[in-house]
Amino acid sequence: MKSLFRIGITGGICSGKNTVASILKELGCEIIDTDQIVHELYAKDELMRREIITVFGGKGLEPSGKINRKKIADIVFSNKNLLRRLNDIVHPRVRKAVDDLLVKLSKNKQIVCVAVLVPLLIENNRQNDFDAVVLVTADKETRIDRCIQRNSLTREEVIARMNNQLDDEEKRKFADYVIDNNGSLESTRESVKNMYNNLVRIIHH
Repeated sequence: MKSLFRIGITGGICSGKNTVASILKELGCEIIDTDQIVHELYAKDELMRREIITVFGGKGLEPSGKINRKKIADIVFSNKNLLRRLNDIVHPRVRKAVDDLLVKLSKNKQIVCVAVLVPLLIENNRQNDFDAVVLVTADKETRIDRCIQRNSLTREEVIARMNNQLDDEEKRKFADYVIDNNGSLESTRESVKNMYNNLVRIIHH
């Protein structure tokens, strides 16, 4: 039995990754949210802030001097070169933070399962870092509607973000499990429970 079974949760923007993670948490998995890690890095990592300012100048700053992630996102999702440069700054820090958390969690023998939310898991070729990869899917229009309501984005802004992610058909090739999140919460919950029960058999094999 492995001491810590690592599940990578991925999927397109507004597909429902957090919903799946919250259900897994109810079932007993620890959760690592890379978006939360990024949020904390933007707030606390002064060296990262300076590196971002070097690339973007004052365009991505609030009057207080803090990085405005929305402004940065608006810039990079229409400029692949700047997106790559931003990722080169942020992604290594996120990976180190995740690795540090995994080491910490692995020392607690009561914890056997951790789910890590990684939106660009497959795009960044991280699938081999996990014991199982879970792809969360939803129809394009459903995701657009969710993003507009949840994130206060315009349709054009959502599509720009989608265009920087692989489509679900391509991601399916790398996924061990696919959770369809088009239906009700109860339907998704049932799918996640079935998947988790299968994973438990693998974990305790």
